[in-house]
Amino acid sequence: MELNEGTVIDGRYVLKEFKGSGSFGEVWLAEDTTIGIDIAIKLYISLDRQGQDEFRDEYKVAFGLNHENLLTAQYYSVWDHRPYLTMKYCSRGSAAKLAGSATEDDIWRFIHDVAAGLKYLHSNEIIHQDIKPENILIDDLGTFLITDFGISKKMRSTLRKQSKRAVGSGAIAYMGPERFLKDPLTVKASDIWSLGVSIYELATGDLPFMGQGGGMLNAGAEIPGLGSNFSERLSLLMQACLAKETWDRPTAEQLVEYTRDVMKGDTRTFEQWKNGETEGGNGGATLPVTPRKKWPWMVATTAAVAVVVVAVMLFGGEDKEEQAIKGQYYRLTTLYNNNVEMGSPENYASLLKAKELLDSMAYLKDNYTFISEMQVSPTSQSVLNDKLHTAYNAWMRSAGGQYEVAEDVGTAISYYHIAAALTSTDEVKNALTDIANSHDCPGAYLGVTSTQIEYGQLLINYSGICTTDTHAVIQYKISSGPGDSSNAITGQAEMTIQPGNGQQVIISLNETPQQSQRYVELSSNGMTFYRQQSE
Repeated sequence: MELNEGTVIDGRYVLKEFKGSGSFGEVWLAEDTTIGIDIAIKLYISLDRQGQDEFRDEYKVAFGLNHENLLTAQYYSVWDHRPYLTMKYCSRGSAAKLAGSATEDDIWRFIHDVAAGLKYLHSNEIIHQDIKPENILIDDLGTFLITDFGISKKMRSTLRKQSKRAVGSGAIAYMGPERFLKDPLTVKASDIWSLGVSIYELATGDLPFMGQGGGMLNAGAEIPGLGSNFSERLSLLMQACLAKETWDRPTAEQLVEYTRDVMKGDTRTFEQWKNGETEGGNGGATLPVTPRKKWPWMVATTAAVAVVVVAVMLFGGEDKEEQAIKGQYYRLTTLYNNNVEMGSPENYASLLKAKELLDSMAYLKDNYTFISEMQVSPTSQSVLNDKLHTAYNAWMRSAGGQYEVAEDVGTAISYYHIAAALTSTDEVKNALTDIANSHDCPGAYLGVTSTQIEYGQLLINYSGICTTDTHAVIQYKISSGPGDSSNAITGQAEMTIQPGNGQQVIISLNETPQQSQRYVELSSNGMTFYRQQSE
């Protein structure tokens, strides 16, 4: 039946004003004649019995969701074979009307509210998949509310198949680069990429990448900025959300906490905030170093002026070299403590950073005896281990759910890799082996067992968890110790991962490492998966 003003739905809801349509339905302002109030009603396309049953089951999942930044459905039923939902009516419309006219304050509030809603959805293992300004409504208090959530990939496929009209491609503009791969992925970070597009749209009135979405990043496009009308930190945050690699994007939880601090007056960029720098930091300087032959390396991490001042006050009576080393250790401890505190299953990047910082601290402590005399209290390693264990278990459960329930093999592999980065175990290896064998997966895992450096070559010993020879590109870094960037040898190499244990690949280095350079770091797609002293 054609929908028009005056159409009565289920003998109760009278359609008053058409508000918009999407790929799978229409939204109307309607009067609930039973209680005499205006409501919003979304009527989906006509579905067969199986489709209606699937939609009902989806609604059961979403029914228990409740958060101040979600516009939850108040009622569900089916009319003329069309599922429909009723919701609170937001007279101020959607965030789409702010596109090109939003102030910076508007956008910070928008990011905070949308991220808060996403944090809640993601904690319930729900990926929205369609974040864009027109799906963010504004209530009478100016709060931004996420709508149109809780529809799974399977349900979207059913709606698409049974739609009587062509599905528009407008959502492509909000799809991250991982959704344009040969094996497309839809992960929580995909919602963050869509949020980044929405930030750009509200600020400029246009869509980034000419509306072609994240596929442009795969083709080598650069991430745009917001221009001089907006602060650099807002532009940098948007660019972080639009990062090509999913693990380089902030989590929803990080966005909530950071934007809350910004709205309270914090002036740090997101990177400064994430790294635990104090406000007013020098944004990247390192402590002064006096080189000597017996001092093989110095960790190169971001320092803050406040920490430098404290270091001078604490160690002012000692020689400059000892001051610098102690100051460096003090700063590493501060960053380590901050990352351990911020670390969580969602913010696993902070836990990985804490592991790296712990290695750097241990190296200093092993090589300089006076470190043990310092009055510094790093967070107990047992606290970090507990958080790593909790995060590992969470990602393993999520990976198992993606594999066994959602049957999304690509996402399952991605989640297992995150678990392996947190804590490498046989459990991860066995799970990936099962995927490789059961699905004839061309490449699931590269398990490096050891490395050696001989005659200008890097030898990598590994176990290939795959069913056939698989092409891969890895990045390498060879230095004197954890975190050392001075004179480090870096590069990338193409390799063929062969299935089975006891495999080896030999990489010719572009220069011969010094005797002190025996610390090897290997990464792929921006994630470090091996960090050890070579044999």
